[in-house]
Amino acid sequence: LIQYPSFRAMLERTLAHPAGSPTVTTGRPRGLPTVRSIQRLPTLPDYDAAFISNEYIRWLSKFFRGMIRITREPDARHIAVFLALLPWPMLVLQPTDDPVDFERSKFHIVGGALSKTSSTGWLEFRQVAGRRFTLAAIHDFVPSLPWLIYVLTQAPLHAVVMRKFGEHLGRLGSARG
Repeated sequence: LIQYPSFRAMLERTLAHPAGSPTVTTGRPRGLPTVRSIQRLPTLPDYDAAFISNEYIRWLSKFFRGMIRITREPDARHIAVFLALLPWPMLVLQPTDDPVDFERSKFHIVGGALSKTSSTGWLEFRQVAGRRFTLAAIHDFVPSLPWLIYVLTQAPLHAVVMRKFGEHLGRLGSARG
């Protein structure tokens, strides 16, 4: 039986780390290795989680300019991330149909070459404690890469990307303040 830490324990552990440093726990539900990665980002109390998630998608295409392209269907049902000129997406995200929650913005990971499944995993941006803290998290993601290759490549790249996005949010917050 897999014992996952409680949300409160994960939150306390995340808040104990400097902003942008990753905390990763893994489990094996359904027999597959999964990823849980939570980063604390700078706080933007004047903006809601939807703004932060949309800013992430916008910023990502600028940060990786020329290396990736991001498409969003006109009805916004899928966001696809492509590597350079490759015809297949590296990752496909689907915004959730959860009731409006201004402190949480969530995307299901529904496909792409980096994901082994289309029915597990999600990316979320969440503001907690009255918007005093902003968290970015990936839950139950099943990478398609062999585990050792994932740990040595995709996981560190994700940590760098989240740190750089945190720096970007920090500059946004400073510009408003």
